[in-house]
Amino acid sequence: MKRKLSSLSDIPIPRFLAGCSALIHAFLKTQYRLHRDGLDIILNARQLAWGYVVYPPITPYIARNGLTLYGNSLPGLRMSPALSQGGVILFGGMITRDME
Repeated sequence: MKRKLSSLSDIPIPRFLAGCSALIHAFLKTQYRLHRDGLDIILNARQLAWGYVVYPPITPYIARNGLTLYGNSLPGLRMSPALSQGGVILFGGMITRDME
């Protein structure tokens, strides 16, 4: 028997966990200052290339979108990763639900 793919209303626990994760990151994103790795990612976001050894090419691209949307605002730069992590938790829950 083939199951239909789950909808968002079908998975309350992953929705709750994704929301909690995004809210926790949103409230704690201004507690810490920029680390030197963050400065490196911002520098590479301003000069996009495919050959970065330290991290995959999508990381500077996401930082570039954050710079475009929020400017040099530290809370704005940390908003995209917080929302992305919530999305990963949500999609992971949906995949897990569909595998049962």
